[in-house]
Amino acid sequence: MNSVRDRDASPVVRRESRGKGRHRIPLLTLLLVFAAWLVLAAPACSTSTSVAASLVAEEACHLNSDCAPGLLCALGACRAMCMTAADCNTADQTGGTCVDNGDVAVCRYADENNTPCSKQADCPAPLACASDYRCRNLCDTSADCNVLGITGRVCAKDAQGVYYCAQPSEVSMGDLVVAPPPGAPTSTLVLEPDGGIGVVRGADAAAPGAIETMVGPIGGALGIGAATLIIPSGALDGEVVISIRPIPAPVSGVFLGSVFDIEPSGTQFKLPVTVTLSYANTNLGGLPSSAFAVSTVVGGAWKALPGLIRDANAQTISGTTTHLSPYALVEQKVTVGGPDASMKGADGAAVDSTVPADSPEGAADTQGTADAGLDVGVTTPASCVPGGQGMTNCGDGTESCCASLEVAGGAYYRTYENLDEDSGVVVGGGGTDSGATGEADPTTVSGFRLDKYDVTVGRFRQFVNAVMPTDAGPAGYVPPPGSGKHTHLNGGLGLLNAGVDSGVTYELGWVAADDTNLAPTNQNLVSCTNPEWATWTNAAAGNENLPINCVNWWESYAFCIWDGGFLPSEAEWGYAAAGGNQQREYAWGEVDPGTANQYAIYADSDGLCYYPTVGTCTGFVNIAPVGTATLGAGRWGQLDMGGEMLQWNLDYSASYIDPCADCADLSAMPTSSPATRVSRGGLFSYPGASFLYAWLRNSADPTVRANTVGFRCARTP
Repeated sequence: MNSVRDRDASPVVRRESRGKGRHRIPLLTLLLVFAAWLVLAAPACSTSTSVAASLVAEEACHLNSDCAPGLLCALGACRAMCMTAADCNTADQTGGTCVDNGDVAVCRYADENNTPCSKQADCPAPLACASDYRCRNLCDTSADCNVLGITGRVCAKDAQGVYYCAQPSEVSMGDLVVAPPPGAPTSTLVLEPDGGIGVVRGADAAAPGAIETMVGPIGGALGIGAATLIIPSGALDGEVVISIRPIPAPVSGVFLGSVFDIEPSGTQFKLPVTVTLSYANTNLGGLPSSAFAVSTVVGGAWKALPGLIRDANAQTISGTTTHLSPYALVEQKVTVGGPDASMKGADGAAVDSTVPADSPEGAADTQGTADAGLDVGVTTPASCVPGGQGMTNCGDGTESCCASLEVAGGAYYRTYENLDEDSGVVVGGGGTDSGATGEADPTTVSGFRLDKYDVTVGRFRQFVNAVMPTDAGPAGYVPPPGSGKHTHLNGGLGLLNAGVDSGVTYELGWVAADDTNLAPTNQNLVSCTNPEWATWTNAAAGNENLPINCVNWWESYAFCIWDGGFLPSEAEWGYAAAGGNQQREYAWGEVDPGTANQYAIYADSDGLCYYPTVGTCTGFVNIAPVGTATLGAGRWGQLDMGGEMLQWNLDYSASYIDPCADCADLSAMPTSSPATRVSRGGLFSYPGASFLYAWLRNSADPTVRANTVGFRCARTP
């Protein structure tokens, strides 16, 4: 039997089977260590005695670095992350709840819930004071209460007709019935906005009038009809009277619902505020919700806000801004072309064609090869603009190989395993999953898009043409310094760098010093240990639909930047593979992958490749066209998240850092030589289904060109 080292062109690819550490450890040893670990450790948001001692609001904070390890700065204090109220309680101390602070799910402890409020200003934004004199999340449906990984809450009407999130035990017949906390001023009604500030689903044809309220440095929230504005703490220096009212459209456009003027116009915020507009599916006119965006008027035209998050269940679309002006859900245009003017079509000419989605030209364009499989309103990535093999013939043969699918944000545990409900050992080879165990290292991930397929040879060829106009040089395209960041996060600063010991830093994006690491020449792209495993060919041939391999980390990162996206963080990639809070065993669930290449492309325990049929692994013929294993789709539709190719992630490889919200490890360990980068996903030639687990971690030297490592891109939502 060939060893992994023999089969893999890169013997330095490392397997890290749990959240902690960098070393390669046999799986059996890991199982024994893990069993002992379960006795000694518990997740950050658990009901263990170590957490019980801290089930009170910690000291006030402004940054996560102000808090002790394992705690997050939220709602003005250091708190533990959570998924249910049980994470915020113990057998001896009850009354805590898991709430949504707009970005992450955190504990609000019993001492806080037993401190009565009498008006909205008594509560940290975005919470509001309900008629039971407790601070709660507002809602319109129960779907609004179970976001960011929270489960188990329901939306209930309080005594004044306003809807809030509550525990089922606090509700009877849809009404909030829990008694007020001791000391509540029950002789005085809670001051609530008339009718509450929940949103009304669907187009607000009834024109609800206007609402205004005073908002100060502590932040707040207000809404009317289909519009809601959430202002975080610290966004304002002083008090401002904020108002929302429906108005006639100041600029023409195709709208989903009313146009709202949020005033005073021109108000500037120190931190991004969130504008959320709701809609009704019946008013979409057959279009996907991605055809519309929260937009404002810039230069006499409607422009979409950054950081869009679409919640299909709640039927809302949200965006962030730092100023006030008119806002509306506006139908977007379809743009064919790359992310900047340097993008070239198949003939080398610059691509610049933008047409309205509802025009005859636009309708034809969205049906054509360049956009096959892409949602209306999504820019065609440069790698698929020319069309053809490996670009527009994926899936059933007519889908864009650049299809990128929305991943709804939420929370999950990065470290976990799935045990067989009968044997109690790690599932693999047909066991029945009893659910995730050993959960640790919680994180929150904002919504994003993740490409459905691994990058194909055909797509990568377009990048090579841009970077290396001739194979001998000189170089062509290089990413601009600072590009490739998650610009929809943290006001454009990108991901939080979790790999620093003190202070707060964010991702740097592309660094000019790394330009020299781009060398996707014909020779390099077949310079794996075993050239017969390389999928690249000097000229387009029969491999265009295979996943590209033998690319180093920098070439993967640069490709995604050139293609209008970025490399996913390990938290993002892992979240999509785990199905978010479903904590899946495999990306597709718990079904054994079998041997028929339906769920995954991998090898058996004797090292025999299953694709195309069971036999000795001999070369690239054992690598399948992307998306072949159609039953292996993850929760949000991505394919080949287990098997086929390992995939480069953005992070350096290190132990997980807690807490983590939209973060990545972007600092190389000073003792690591070389500093390795994360790769995830399993591979076509590794024996056994145990290498396909959604939680499994791997790493590799970023300079390596491995037969078993490819990548896929992520994009803004």
